[in-house]
Amino acid sequence: MAASLHRSLWPVARRALAVALLLVCQGCLVEARLAASGAGMLTIRYRLDERVTLGAAAERLASPSVTVRSAKLDANGYGTFKVQFADVQALSSTAMFKQVLITRVPGREPGTTAFTAIFGQPKPLRPPPEVLQRYGNEITVVVRVPGSVVDTNAPTRADRLVTWVVPMQTLLEGGETTFSLTYRDPTPGRAAGPA
Repeated sequence: MAASLHRSLWPVARRALAVALLLVCQGCLVEARLAASGAGMLTIRYRLDERVTLGAAAERLASPSVTVRSAKLDANGYGTFKVQFADVQALSSTAMFKQVLITRVPGREPGTTAFTAIFGQPKPLRPPPEVLQRYGNEITVVVRVPGSVVDTNAPTRADRLVTWVVPMQTLLEGGETTFSLTYRDPTPGRAAGPA
């Protein structure tokens, strides 16, 4: 009996997991602004599930090292969150980014910093098309850094700004998705706040 109950609940559990994953790792927009120190601000905008309150969504973005500064919900069900951190690597300590390994280390070339975020999806998930459509078929990740970008795997880049647009199915198909960039450290005397 337990086995048949498990089999009957599995499709429901898989769908709930897929929806949770979409909320945790994707969304319409993830925008980070980094300072020379590694501190910065994160803006996240995505459509909330009807069963999730704004407060509960905000709690998933907070940890002892990460503070939610504002949370707003619009008439279409999209939440916008502004998050502050003293070290970008601390974002992995939140429930929302626990599947993302973030590193910020000196680059290979002197005077540069290498930033990498690796999203890990151990097993493929195939949510129904209507779930993807509701939450969006792709995620846009924008990172602004305090110095000129010298290398990145982002398809779009400007002087200090890089942008990835990734299909959600790419993130969910299993394996790792890497977002990487290397930038020149700001010269002494240049403003060290988020760019």
